[in-house]
Amino acid sequence: MSETFSNTTIDQLARQLREPAWLTQLRHEAWAVHTSLPWPHASDDVWRRTDVSLLDPMQGFSPTQPSLLSRLPLTEAELAQFTRPLGNEQLAARANGAWLIVPRGEQGVVIQDLTETAHRHPDTIRSAIEADGLSLAEQKLTSLNAAF
Repeated sequence: MSETFSNTTIDQLARQLREPAWLTQLRHEAWAVHTSLPWPHASDDVWRRTDVSLLDPMQGFSPTQPSLLSRLPLTEAELAQFTRPLGNEQLAARANGAWLIVPRGEQGVVIQDLTETAHRHPDTIRSAIEADGLSLAEQKLTSLNAAF
């Protein structure tokens, strides 16, 4: 996937989602960071059990299509196991744009789509997206996530 194609993809995604211009700009900045960083290496302790090449757009992964999840079909029992809370916490889960576990509104907690939140609470969501403190290996993947 070339840089031009990816920037075009970001612009198409932004138009489709009707997101604010500042969010689209952050996506472009995130893509620039992503393309400038090396992929994590298996010798990095935190990535030793993760094949990050599965997330590489240059290897065919499309961050705007649910292709990775569609290749990993889960039974209802497996899905229930993977989305089971570990303790007393509340859980909200989405996959491919649909709620698997509908969130319950807890006091002080707001769960919204990114675009809706970007319009309603731009300062809050922007500060969360721009937060840093990550290693370069972590930035490689979080910047891909932020771009798409």
